[in-house]
Amino acid sequence: TDRTVSRSTSRWAQALLVVQIAATVVLVFAGGLLFKSFSNLRNADRGYVKEGLLSLRLSANPGGYQNFDAISYYPALIAKIEGLPGVESVGLARYFGSINSRPFDQPVGFAGSADTVTTGMTEFVSPGFFSTAGVPLLRGRDVAWTDNPDTPAVAVISESLARALSPDGDVLGRVIRHGTLPATARLQIIGVVGNVSFGNLRQNDVRAIYLPAIQARETAFATVHVRTQGRPMALAQAATGVIGSMGREHVRSAHAED
Repeated sequence: TDRTVSRSTSRWAQALLVVQIAATVVLVFAGGLLFKSFSNLRNADRGYVKEGLLSLRLSANPGGYQNFDAISYYPALIAKIEGLPGVESVGLARYFGSINSRPFDQPVGFAGSADTVTTGMTEFVSPGFFSTAGVPLLRGRDVAWTDNPDTPAVAVISESLARALSPDGDVLGRVIRHGTLPATARLQIIGVVGNVSFGNLRQNDVRAIYLPAIQARETAFATVHVRTQGRPMALAQAATGVIGSMGREHVRSAHAED
């Protein structure tokens, strides 16, 4: 009887060992796939250059946005940060670099037509944002400080949106409407830029409309992006000091991926 029990126990032990080995192999294999997935995601083409990019998310000081002249404030702020040693360029964006998901899409069509051609998200940027983030300007021009609330509404759009509007992507000068608000009922396309990932790094063909933040009056609680020559975080303290010295806003958080 003892020998029978011993043989039975031995068989159960061997079976358990086989199960454990199989489970270990599965876990190792799954871990390898997970690591490869993370690696591929990290190296995915985002449409912008993350190396050397410092992002400073802004918040208002108490009363900071009262009697606030954004048209004069932000050009001065960006110029001061650009004057810091080690800074190559500076740009501002409302959502880029500060949210984990993309803003919601709204209908896009040509002005004067009731038809909806496609949909697209909205972002608000300053002059220099695209060059700072490393997003290529493919056609036309960047937004300018002279694109203000008193001038005709303009927009820069992503290449994916340009091709959704026209197969050849030749839409410079065309006037589109975006969403349902009067302020975006007539937007003249002045430029086309490369596609950028927003939130989901696996999707880099997001259809996007970039509006001049000053013109759209969408500058509050934005993020300042700084292209640096050295380690980005080494400039965080100096840039934070410049922003604080303006007396209107402060840096809520600083971020760099390298």
